[in-house]
Amino acid sequence: MMAPLSEDGLRTLNIKDFPERHDWISLGLWPARPFYSTGSYNTSFYSMRDSEKELFIHRLQRVHNTVRESAYLVLKSRNISKKMEDSGLQEYLDSNLNKKKNSPILDMTYFAKYQPQAGFKFSLDGLHNVPSNSKLVVGIYCLNPPGAFYDPDNPDIKDVHLNSNFNWSSALRSPQYLEGFATFQDIKFSRHLHVLVDLKKVDFGQVDPVISDVGWTALPVFSPDGYVMSNIY
Repeated sequence: MMAPLSEDGLRTLNIKDFPERHDWISLGLWPARPFYSTGSYNTSFYSMRDSEKELFIHRLQRVHNTVRESAYLVLKSRNISKKMEDSGLQEYLDSNLNKKKNSPILDMTYFAKYQPQAGFKFSLDGLHNVPSNSKLVVGIYCLNPPGAFYDPDNPDIKDVHLNSNFNWSSALRSPQYLEGFATFQDIKFSRHLHVLVDLKKVDFGQVDPVISDVGWTALPVFSPDGYVMSNIY
């Protein structure tokens, strides 16, 4: 693709020369993204599991609401029951649904209902502002229920995940872990299922390391209507 030139053809154009964004596309400074159906994107290296393919089938089975119906769902969630003309709906949405700097591009939570064979993934990427500035803090997590690791009579470590592979370039009070995602499959849907995250401080200053509690939290896995609570927390 040739770079756009000035009228005399002696220099290439730059977006810095045109402060108005709407001029960029017409001048060829900001080519519009091609539609996926054009075949412009290389997907030859992408592989998909059979269980993931089934998610698309379940997605196609969902009822597709019109924009008007979806707008009324937004109004209902805000306890507004009055009927509006389309222009009124658009005006309301424009004034209340504002895109912010941290607004997600695509919310994958409601792409498709949870399917046990596809499962879900969880990753403990790191911590921030841990209270200890001289001791290593590791993370362990497991699903609850059953939370068998915390059974006082018979603790079971079989399904506990340990994060102790540090990014040694990260800050001691904001450590990053390199374990990546853990996959949970064939887990039955339960509204009350959550991931228990437990943080432990490890003191290697003695012959036998001393382990002490730092903190813990519980992250819900599912929404009440059967979707995985996909997000970054």
